[in-house]
This record gives sequence, C-alpha cells and structure tokens, in this order.
Amino acid sequence: MASYCVKNYDGYVEVILEGDITLEQSFDFKEDIKKRIQELHIYNVMVDLEKVSFIDSSGLGMLISFYKEINEKQGQIVFFNVQEYVRKLLKLVNLDKIFSVLPDRPAALSALKETE
Repeated sequence: MASYCVKNYDGYVEVILEGDITLEQSFDFKEDIKKRIQELHIYNVMVDLEKVSFIDSSGLGMLISFYKEINEKQGQIVFFNVQEYVRKLLKLVNLDKIFSVLPDRPAALSALKETE
C-alpha cells in the first residue's frame, strides 16, 4: 500500500513517498501534498523516493506537477534516494535532465541550503 509523509523543518519540507505510485494514489497524494506545502508557505522541498519501487505515468505526472508548482513559487525541489527502476524511468523520459536527482538526504539538504 502506498503512503506519504510530509515533514516540516526549519526552511524546508521533506516529502517521503512509499509504495507503488500509480493512478490510484497519485491524484490524492498530489492534491494533499500540494495543499500541505501551500499551507506551510515553504517552497524548498526534498522528496525521498527510497521506498518507491514502482511508478507509472500518473505517478510521473504527480512528480512533474510538484516540480512545476515549486518552480512557480520560486522554490527548489530535489529528489533523492531514487531506486534503480525509478531512476531508469526518469532517464527514459528525460526527466533526469530536468529534476535534481541526488544520491541521499545529506546531498539533498545541502543542495537546498545552497539556494537560501
């Protein structure tokens, strides 16, 4: 079963996704997560994909939507702990050239802090 968690830290938000991200979850997740970020008024976001082993086109659409929303607010979004299958999929659709995909949480946090 897929789930997510949004953590608010001083100056940034961490979104932790878990499970298969498919059509069934992506719409609800997208709207809930975007609402939480807007409520917090924090647009430096790091997304942990360590526990996401599968993502379909709707899930990719959700990630693109996050990216667009954060860019519109002049924020920064980074993805980290990306599993091999998801990494290959991002590369296949050339999203690895648009998204900041980093190896781990410290690298993601460092990238966000550089933009402050």
